[in-house]
Amino acid sequence: MEDEYSIAKYFNADAIIQSLQQHRKEVAGLSNSTLCGTVMYDVDRIHMYAPRVDTLVIDMLMRCEAIDRRIQRWKMRKRVFNQYLTTLTVEQITTLLNGTASADLIDAVQLELFEIETYVAYHFGERPPERENDINPDAAAAMNDMLAFLEVG
Repeated sequence: MEDEYSIAKYFNADAIIQSLQQHRKEVAGLSNSTLCGTVMYDVDRIHMYAPRVDTLVIDMLMRCEAIDRRIQRWKMRKRVFNQYLTTLTVEQITTLLNGTASADLIDAVQLELFEIETYVAYHFGERPPERENDINPDAAAAMNDMLAFLEVG
């Protein structure tokens, strides 16, 4: 999930969209499939097997639709991220691009990327991403010890 919120991916959204569009063209062209059959030998006869065209077309259409959905999500991510970038200064954007941004700025951008992912998920009717639990196991154990000491629960 962390890879999905990568700042570099958001800055390279155009390249990701172009790559997906190229992949869609390849899928739509049925360039990776063949309509040639194969010959199978049995004990007493020879069988010819050819792929069913209807299943090939359905598979291609489903793959194209999935790629189209990914393209639409990336276009929305790009649009919302560019709107967020207008709230940052030129120096902040430059440090993000150079990889020299402060930890506070990176945390703020990561939080915004989480919000963008949540927005995109809700827009497309998908399940939004979940935040990581901030309570570490040691803190939970300490809380249980404190409750036991206070004789609560």
